[in-house]
Amino acid sequence: MKIAVISDIHAHIFALKAVLEDMPPIDHLLCAGDITGYHRNVNEVIGLLRRARARMILGNHDYYVFNRWARLPSPVIVRSVFYTKKKITPRNLALLKRLPQSLMLKIDGVTLHMFHGSPRNPMREYIFPDSPELLRCAAAPGQIIIMGHTHRPFIKMIADKWILNPGSVGQPRDDHNMASYALIDTDPLNLEIKLVDCFNNYDWSGVMISPPLKMKT
Repeated sequence: MKIAVISDIHAHIFALKAVLEDMPPIDHLLCAGDITGYHRNVNEVIGLLRRARARMILGNHDYYVFNRWARLPSPVIVRSVFYTKKKITPRNLALLKRLPQSLMLKIDGVTLHMFHGSPRNPMREYIFPDSPELLRCAAAPGQIIIMGHTHRPFIKMIADKWILNPGSVGQPRDDHNMASYALIDTDPLNLEIKLVDCFNNYDWSGVMISPPLKMKT
């Protein structure tokens, strides 16, 4: 079976459409959180994910939308959250509230464990490709550990586990400046990162609530 993994869409409908169009035929679509935030098209993005039957988990930006006690780390995020709260439909807000903070799936004999941040802190912790915490993450149950949050794609084998970050659909923060996603083939097992060049000469001002630059949020 073929599984596509996306993360950190941040309500960017143009990028999500480009990524979905780039995908080959797939059997499952997984989303590692941060569906909302920074961009304007929250309802369109959620609608497209619903139609694609995506299995989704909660990201920190999604959590901010419905948790009034959440501490917002920057003025940029404050503006983003207030905009999203005003625009999101009740049905889509209810979907966010139902999302789990982690998800374990067994697909075609392969066990996948998905978090937005990390197994230790699903909402907050950043795990980068060179992080010393990768070994601890590999101790989580599952053959493939999926994490998002950093907007930086990577695949590593650590202690007989695959650690996968598909990068960001809507807001890349690596040197490529391209939307990214991951493909997993279950038989034989193979993981790869795919890059989609959809931001070349793209006018961000029309879709962004406020510019996040390259902030760690």
